[in-house]
Amino acid sequence: HCHSSDGHPINVHMLQGLYGAIIVYPADRWPPDTKNEFVQFFGEVDLNLDGTRDAQVINGKQAFEHDLLNLINAQGYAQAVQTLKGLGVPTVAVGEELTFYLIGIGNEYHSWHMHGGNPVFVNGQAVEGDVVPLGSGTAVTARLRTTNPGIWLIHCHVVVHADLGMVTLLIAE
Repeated sequence: HCHSSDGHPINVHMLQGLYGAIIVYPADRWPPDTKNEFVQFFGEVDLNLDGTRDAQVINGKQAFEHDLLNLINAQGYAQAVQTLKGLGVPTVAVGEELTFYLIGIGNEYHSWHMHGGNPVFVNGQAVEGDVVPLGSGTAVTARLRTTNPGIWLIHCHVVVHADLGMVTLLIAE
């Protein structure tokens, strides 16, 4: 994140999305195959630029679990999957290993949780409850192997944050 001297606090810049990630790959993985790698920032945003948090987001975007349920109820599962693909929801193959670069940004504690029934590993150790803690400024690499097809819900397990839009999806086929 920035440390600008424009007179605004660092937090104001971060609430406007002024941060990013650099992933350094070892020479023996160059060029990297990143098709099953995902960077996910868990943080807050200032939607109306008044200097205060308005929403909880993953990668600067809000999504709501009830919208997914409404979509499936309205279109049926198969058509809902096609609609989500058209909206840019990532699709992965069942059986593939996925890598998530998880970053807690902003001022609040967050946690990463993926539904799908697959064990999540951090530093080679299984994560109890498949919930990865993300304090402010932390970065964690989590890995899992997909075993079940479906629309997988990813959200902050600070439930009020998920209720405020800190939700995203992944499709496994």
